Amino acid sequence: MKKSYISIENKMGKNFKVLYSTGNKIIYVSIISIILYILYIEVGNANYSWFFPNKSIRLELFYRTFLLFIVIYLYIILRYSKEFLIVSDENIILKKYCLFFCYKKVNIPINDIKAIYWEDCFPSFSELYRPSDLLKNIKIRAKNTEFEDKIYAFGYKVKEEECQDILEKLKNVIKVRNKI
Repeated sequence: MKKSYISIENKMGKNFKVLYSTGNKIIYVSIISIILYILYIEVGNANYSWFFPNKSIRLELFYRTFLLFIVIYLYIILRYSKEFLIVSDENIILKKYCLFFCYKKVNIPINDIKAIYWEDCFPSFSELYRPSDLLKNIKIRAKNTEFEDKIYAFGYKVKEEECQDILEKLKNVIKVRNKI
């Protein structure tokens, strides 16, 4: 298990800075999935049209597979939704979007952050057997109560090089804030 840590102490700053956002491919993936679904319906129509010569099977295939298509399409939309990592005056803000709707916004005070690290959990296992939180590579460990810490996850399936770039940018921002 690989880890790359940044330890954080008391910081002060005066501006907002977006360090990373994910989810730029959602339009392309949506178009491709709709085209593949239409092709699937047409291939099914071509395969079964000889069996029912007087009846178009296209509508029946559409009715039988539409629910499965909707479930797969919703998974694709959630998978390629946007995430923002924003550094503000005294907080690190994690925003998560589904299309245009912000469904989760977490403000983490910089004073409560103990560590920010990158973690590659179980690289040999298939991603189907892992929970989605383990696929989020950047972890922010913050003080939740006096005796407990909470780990916030960011960056759904972000590559190792991108994680290292994000951590370096965070490190530079934190160094600048320490000097102020």
